[in-house]
Amino acid sequence: MNGSLLKPHSVRRREQGGSMTAMETADVQRLARLSRIALSDEEAAALATEFDPILEYVAQVREVSGETSAEPETGPHANVFRDDVETVAPEQYSETLLAAAPHREGRHIAVKKIFADRA
Repeated sequence: MNGSLLKPHSVRRREQGGSMTAMETADVQRLARLSRIALSDEEAAALATEFDPILEYVAQVREVSGETSAEPETGPHANVFRDDVETVAPEQYSETLLAAAPHREGRHIAVKKIFADRA
């Protein structure tokens, strides 16, 4: 399906080089119908006046967004609070924790079996 068929007439005119005209109530009703939103004629008329500033703002954002890089820029440090180093030696507390356990099997804490064996 052609993407321009889903756009209001005023947006299509602007993209095709025509002048930007005010969004009409019929455009708002069509957009509401495509969005499956029920609008009264009064609501559509009120929204028609609100679309122009929104579309102008979107056009400004598009102009600016084309001038900058989409890649995020980071400084030389990803984590400025501390170095990513090990603060505890490997197995420094293992023996202390195992000694505090009521039962142990080698280097593991022994616990009561809570699941039945599945045969």
